[in-house]
This record gives sequence, C-alpha cells and structure tokens, in this order.
Amino acid sequence: MKTGKLFCVFLLLTFFQVSCNNEKVTSSKCGTSFKEADSLLKHFYINQDSLQLSNLLQRIDSCENDSLRRMKIHILLLLDKCREGFDFVEGINPEAFKYPYRKIFFGSLFKACNNPSVDEKIYLNQAVEEISTFLQQNPKVEEAWFDLFNLKKRMLSQSELSKELDSLSLIIDKEIVELLRFNYLN
Repeated sequence: MKTGKLFCVFLLLTFFQVSCNNEKVTSSKCGTSFKEADSLLKHFYINQDSLQLSNLLQRIDSCENDSLRRMKIHILLLLDKCREGFDFVEGINPEAFKYPYRKIFFGSLFKACNNPSVDEKIYLNQAVEEISTFLQQNPKVEEAWFDLFNLKKRMLSQSELSKELDSLSLIIDKEIVELLRFNYLN
C-alpha cells in the first residue's frame, strides 16, 4: 500500500476516532464492537497486518450506527476494496450519514480508488464541490473542513494548499486553520 494513501486514511481515521467520542452508540453489542474495533485498528497501525483489518470488518459488519459505518468505510479504503466499498456506500441511505455530503464524499473516494488515473480528479472534484456547498451554509462544522482538505491534499501542491489555508483565516476559527495546516502541510 502506498505510504501517501496510508497517511491520508490515517488522518481520516484519527479525526474519525476523535469525532466518534461524542456519538451515542445505540446498542451494547455495537458499543462493545466499537471498543474492540478501535483497539484492533490501533494494533493494525502498529504491525500493518491486513488480516486484522479483515477480521475487524467481520466484527462490525452487523452494526449500523454512524461511527461503525464510517469505520467500515475507512477499513475498506485501507484494504483497497474499492468496488466493495463503493457498493456499500451506494447501499446506504444519504440520511443515515451525519452530514449530507458524506455519501458523495465516500463514494468519490472509492471511485477514485477504483480508477487511479485521470478520472481520479473528476471524482475527487465532485466531492470537493459537494463539501464546499455544505460548508458555505455550515462553516463551523470542523469535520467537513478536514474532509475537504483531505481531498485537496491529494489534488493540490503544497504551495496551493498553503494559499487556500491562508485564505480560510478570515472565514473560520484560527485554531481550526492551524490544525488543518498541521495535518495537511507537514
């Protein structure tokens, strides 16, 4: 697996794990599954064992809360299961996602993963447009900024990314801009 791709997915998962702390898990089975899954995911980053990720998918497959759904999506990305991931995302009702842009965001990531050629930018641009539209009406949703810049890191040079982050200082909290800068320019 490419180091850049692993790094992007790691950043997504890091932010995902922080944001999941606020979500109420609907059943004790899924709550246990989330704790186990979180632990197994941390072990994966230590030893890079893809078999652990496959086992993890089996454990969380039956749970339908947003945190575990997103964890499954990220695991499918880590395993390069692009077609399976796309089919999974396509089968989810858009209202099941915490934010409405996320279905297109994740679907675009899987399409890009499946077609890592010139088409990749087309798919990523679709997601960028969707997130940008969402952020125009919801500029305080921090997760959306991280999702947006996760995509932009794949599409822009470091200097272009830096200029975009500089322009954000007038729109969003400077602390968020610094977190984005730390995550995507280092």
